Amino acid sequence: MHTIITSLPTKSDFLLLPNRQLTFYHFMRFACLFFTMSFSVFANVEPSHYKLAEQSFNGEQGFIEVRAKVNDVAVNAILDTGAAAHVMSQGLVDKLNIQVSQSTKAKVKGVVHTASLPFVNGVSIELLGQSAQYNQVIVAPNLPFDLIIGLPFLVNKRVQINYPKQSISLLNPHSGILLQVANLRFKRKNNLLLINTQIKDVELNLVLDTGNSAGVLLNRDIAVQHNWVQQYRQKAGSIRGVFMQAVSTSVLTVPRARIGPIKLTNAIVEVPEQSHTLSNLNRGYHGDGLIGNTMLNNFILTIDYDNAIGHVFVP
Repeated sequence: MHTIITSLPTKSDFLLLPNRQLTFYHFMRFACLFFTMSFSVFANVEPSHYKLAEQSFNGEQGFIEVRAKVNDVAVNAILDTGAAAHVMSQGLVDKLNIQVSQSTKAKVKGVVHTASLPFVNGVSIELLGQSAQYNQVIVAPNLPFDLIIGLPFLVNKRVQINYPKQSISLLNPHSGILLQVANLRFKRKNNLLLINTQIKDVELNLVLDTGNSAGVLLNRDIAVQHNWVQQYRQKAGSIRGVFMQAVSTSVLTVPRARIGPIKLTNAIVEVPEQSHTLSNLNRGYHGDGLIGNTMLNNFILTIDYDNAIGHVFVP
């Protein structure tokens, strides 16, 4: 059974109409505006001045795997919007002979557990032609990638993830188009971006987490409270995060859901089995849960971190 998209944004969703009668002048003004936007955002055919850079990614493993550079050395990385900091593998640190701070460690709160890990400073990271130096880059053992590119990369940038095309783009952050057509208004919690989501008739806030290979991972207490596990459980499953911890889950097929403006039927939702506490998730550190790449696979998603807005649609 597949998740089915039953409702998409319409033209009216993209027009910010004034609270007064729409005259012919206003109609023509907004009609021209929509015509421009339909070629730049909705149809994903941006003018050259709007798209500043683009590169492909590999999504076969359920992550956004990209080529990046660390201190001018090419590395394998993933883009993880659920990571509040950049993370490097111990192997890459050793390869580049980077000095690690052992006296002070950073507390890292993942979905599965919390760990105190060392960090490095003054690391140059380049993606989409954008290079910057970062401090407090976490160093993690047994990382399956050289680098996790987290939320700090999104600061002062506007990034578009085209899942069907498997590409990421850097958009002009000074263009006013997204401000006009935004259909996502993010909330922030612990610097993470939360998307307003509805499972059946229950309003939830889920962390936008491209470092999660699942669809929707929900706080088990919420699912139990609304009797969803008993009603909609289809099978046993498992998910894994970027640190590759396997977590057993119950896979639910929920009759209806909504992600931002998009309505779905037969939405796939996973909740941890009772044997996995996932304490940080249950404590609300990650909102009511996570929304990952499997649920986003059909979408083109634009993120403006600074303004906490975005745009999502199916091409």
